[in-house]
Amino acid sequence: MMRYLILLAADALAACGTDQSRPAVEIRTVTKTVEVQKPCAVTPPVRPAPLDKPLPTDLGRLVAVLGAKLVEYAGPGGFADRATAAIDQCRKLDTTPK
Repeated sequence: MMRYLILLAADALAACGTDQSRPAVEIRTVTKTVEVQKPCAVTPPVRPAPLDKPLPTDLGRLVAVLGAKLVEYAGPGGFADRATAAIDQCRKLDTTPK
């Protein structure tokens, strides 16, 4: 009689089991298109050279050196103008129709 109870319990437990197994990890491939900036082909202008050290102690020479550096940077055709032209060129390339 005890054998029948053990067999009945074993059959009941076996009926609860399934042969379908679920994967432990689910893998999904997602494709997303994003827009990125294109690098500009314009070469940046060369910066003006730094001031020589030590600076002149004579006030007249110091004003002359600083004035020359200011003209080299902000004067017509100076570094500031060339840098602005390079940035404008990149902006023109960036706004071309696609």
